[in-house]
Amino acid sequence: MVLVKSLIGLFVIVFPIILTLQKDRCHLLSQRCSEKSKMFVYVSSPVNWTNAQKYCRQRYSDLATTDDQTDHGDGFKYDMWIGLYQANAYSPWVFSDGSKSLFRPWYSAQPNNAGGNQFCVYTSLSGYWNDWDCADKLPFVCYTGELFAAATDVTPFHFIVSV
Repeated sequence: MVLVKSLIGLFVIVFPIILTLQKDRCHLLSQRCSEKSKMFVYVSSPVNWTNAQKYCRQRYSDLATTDDQTDHGDGFKYDMWIGLYQANAYSPWVFSDGSKSLFRPWYSAQPNNAGGNQFCVYTSLSGYWNDWDCADKLPFVCYTGELFAAATDVTPFHFIVSV
């Protein structure tokens, strides 16, 4: 366990947890992984989308992305920012890390840009996505790299929680 002070003034505790890869090897975030896997870092301290992105890019790779139905199955079991956004109401939705995916598990009638200022996306408890005001504060999830692993390998997961 390591106590770390982040650049945005949060004190966080890092818990390294090693899990054996199996069918449900990402269950700590209720995330089912495919053979191509990423290390996810959940940050429980709520911040706006821009600060979440900065935090993830400074310490890891970027805000979390998902690219297929297997990731959507159970979804992340928290309301939290992910890396999908749009520059304005007329621009396409893109992932902040530049990755491409047509997979979009939106809630029914979403995205709707209610209020004309919903340009960022959070994933909900159900795993479905909702567009939201980027200035609102939510927990978030980062990822780092892609891990290519066989069933006998192990994958590290680190949870960051505020104290």
